[in-house]
Amino acid sequence: MGRADRLESLRDNAESALARAGGTPLEWSQLHHAAGVLHVFRDELDDGERELEHALALRLDAGLTGRILAVDTLASLSIAHAKRGNLAQALEDSRRVLAILGAEFGADHPRIAGIYLSIGQMLHADLQFQRALPMLEQALRSAGEDSVLRAVVLSSLGFVRVELGDAAAAIPMHAEALAIWRGIRPDHPRLVLDLLGLGQAQLALGDTAAAVTALEQAHRISSRSTDTRGEVAFALARALAATGRPAAEVDALEREADEQFAAPGAGLSPRARRERARLVSWRAQAGR
Repeated sequence: MGRADRLESLRDNAESALARAGGTPLEWSQLHHAAGVLHVFRDELDDGERELEHALALRLDAGLTGRILAVDTLASLSIAHAKRGNLAQALEDSRRVLAILGAEFGADHPRIAGIYLSIGQMLHADLQFQRALPMLEQALRSAGEDSVLRAVVLSSLGFVRVELGDAAAAIPMHAEALAIWRGIRPDHPRLVLDLLGLGQAQLALGDTAAAVTALEQAHRISSRSTDTRGEVAFALARALAATGRPAAEVDALEREADEQFAAPGAGLSPRARRERARLVSWRAQAGR
């Protein structure tokens, strides 16, 4: 539900309940895993990795059920490592997941969809779009009826399609993902990412008016603590400039994007570095 803000209160209650009930190692692993996922969602990577490593140790030592649950923990660790810019470690986490699932269920089990998604997202972040595409397409085929997983895959596919020059294909992908998120929660945090993707696709197709609408929505609801805020501001600046909006509005967004790209922790991934380089180039071309 995107409520990572409730981590502390829920964790205290869960710890008390498990302590009173004499929780099993697997039950404690569920708590550490959930806390780790929420920390990573909030970009608290040290805390997230510590919790996830604790959960992983408990799960790998708990038989078949534990090994299957370890898959989710390894997938979350891969996201944390990817956020740090450590693509090699993130891919190794994903390979471990594929090995566990393949040994237990075979290569085509639906749970593998999330791993293909993780690999595709990491390759996307590393600007390896041609390699990311088949991973994400396999994830979509394997997602089944899991609407949340489908929405995340569609979002990632939309961004990759734009990078590969097929912006028209990206629009219905982001539109479907937006409908799923709004069905879950009208102000779901994931809306920002798909509004950004939709706006970027529309901008690539020259539909600047529609791009402005989508990107202004993304800008209104995005938090300054998210790593997409700089991309939203930069895309909106380009869209406003293309529609002839006042230079002061464009300049303000350009400065905001620059500040976000230069914020502590930003610029670790090749994608983030490329976006900042694009901003510098765009500014120079416009004589700013």
